[in-house]
Amino acid sequence: MRESAVLEEQRTHEEKLDLLAAVAERVGLGLRAGQELLMTASLDAVPLARRITEHAYRAGASLVTTLYTDDETALMRYRFAADGSFDHAAKWLYDGMGAAFKSGSARLAITGGNPALLSNEDPAKVGPRQSCRVASLPAGAGVDHAP
Repeated sequence: MRESAVLEEQRTHEEKLDLLAAVAERVGLGLRAGQELLMTASLDAVPLARRITEHAYRAGASLVTTLYTDDETALMRYRFAADGSFDHAAKWLYDGMGAAFKSGSARLAITGGNPALLSNEDPAKVGPRQSCRVASLPAGAGVDHAP
């Protein structure tokens, strides 16, 4: 076995998270001193998000804002919200995110939630929600607005 593979096996879970966070900040983000970071993550990714936050501040970030998502609360909307609620998104949130990006904030999304989360939900609700979220994002937010 190669020496690097042996070292990898000897690392603890916490050390591996810290290494991943360091790579995310240094290679993926390349934060500049004074730059803000807007991060989104699922509740499953809290330990990694915390490590990335630490590395971002150590790199000089002026502010790290993390927005968390929760699969269970997302499902509750599909199961209990009125049908009409799927025709709009939280415009105030997307406006704020757009303003952050326009002012130079870095963006990091930690994804990897349950890909089958909405597979048993009404497609008539799922489709409009996804379209509405994309349409609510301001131009320049890293999303193609083409239909």
